[in-house]
Amino acid sequence: MHPALLGIVILGGTLLLTLWLKSQLRYRVGERTLRISVLGITLRRVPLTDIERVSKRKRGFVENWSNVWRPKHRQLILHRHGTLKRPLLITPEHRYVFMKQLQAAQSKLGAHLQGTEDISE
Repeated sequence: MHPALLGIVILGGTLLLTLWLKSQLRYRVGERTLRISVLGITLRRVPLTDIERVSKRKRGFVENWSNVWRPKHRQLILHRHGTLKRPLLITPEHRYVFMKQLQAAQSKLGAHLQGTEDISE
């Protein structure tokens, strides 16, 4: 096989694998953390006490953990305490239900989302 053709095949396979893995991202609200996982392997943990507020509008640079191509109507931005921590963009299937789960888990811990934007618009 020609080296250029082999390179194209490898590049295409890597791209398809990356896109498929991105679609497999899952978000789970635990007792103390929000877990972002793919195929059952936790990639990112965010303590619930670290989440300051939730919004639906992206401003500036965010840590992108979306699992769809067009996250516009599914995106939630999790703003964290501290000025140096970038907000996280996640795209749960039902963002309002997910936000209620997040609020319920935080209230069990005694931490509440402060200044949460009204995302029902």
